[in-house]
Amino acid sequence: MTTTKTQTQTTTNQNSLLKNHSMFGKLKDQSILECRYYEKKYPEEGQLVMFIASQITEHGILGKLPEFNNIESLISKTEVSSGRANSFYKYFRPGKYQACLVLRVDEEKGYIDLSRKRVNNPVELEVFRRFFRKSQLVHFIMKKVAKESVKALKTLYKQIVWPLYHRSVHPFDAFRKFLSDPTVLDNFNLGNIKKILKKVIKQKMPLRLIKVEAVFEMTCFNYDGIEAIKKSLTVAEQMGTNEHPIEVFLITAPIFRVCTTTFDHEYGLETLKQACNGMAEMIQNFGGSFQITRPPRALLNEKKHLNNKNNSSNN
Repeated sequence: MTTTKTQTQTTTNQNSLLKNHSMFGKLKDQSILECRYYEKKYPEEGQLVMFIASQITEHGILGKLPEFNNIESLISKTEVSSGRANSFYKYFRPGKYQACLVLRVDEEKGYIDLSRKRVNNPVELEVFRRFFRKSQLVHFIMKKVAKESVKALKTLYKQIVWPLYHRSVHPFDAFRKFLSDPTVLDNFNLGNIKKILKKVIKQKMPLRLIKVEAVFEMTCFNYDGIEAIKKSLTVAEQMGTNEHPIEVFLITAPIFRVCTTTFDHEYGLETLKQACNGMAEMIQNFGGSFQITRPPRALLNEKKHLNNKNNSSNN
């Protein structure tokens, strides 16, 4: 009875969402695509937030907080740094993003007071800007997924994004890893959304394939030495996937190179470490030896590598 009721409710929600689509595939009710970045409805006092100026008044600058579904906030004239007090009309031009500090939050009245002049830690500011850019890109991705999957954006945030924040993992980093390791989001019961999410991440995320490699020596002087080495190399190759295969090349006996390509270099490094451990265990079972001569590393751009080499030699 409960299952039937839940299925009926789900069908009703999907039908209501479909009705919001025009015959050209655009949403009539844009509120379906509205949602804050984080689970909390309001920011906390002392927190850095991104502010977009919309109007300059006699009391200060009115604007919105994109991270909190464009909720309105205010920077009073006294909270603009002294060096810009006389020219804040130009500095806070409408549409410009500014990092600000939250001074007061009145949840009952919906008032949020901000300060620009109290943002004076450059290291903290840079960390926040990087965090915001990640969150902003995740928001663009989820909006696209919401459109294609005909689901409310808030529903997707509750299902995917906010639980990732609870795990102390930024969704941006989880999405990047998801391209290399699809099992990262297995516990989220994504269903058909998984395919859509993967496609959108590939379209929207500024990612590039990174080659990761390691060099090792492998020897076995027993009767089955050659077969033992072949079986050991096969162990590494079998650890690869269709999207990110692991390849082993002979440099010059007994030196080999193992490599893979991935969107997430940490995933690539860990994969090659496991591959090397697997080969070492196999060859040692045959009485052979395994030694890493160059640990797993992400390959640099050739020009960048040469520049670094020249700089180190000059020093």
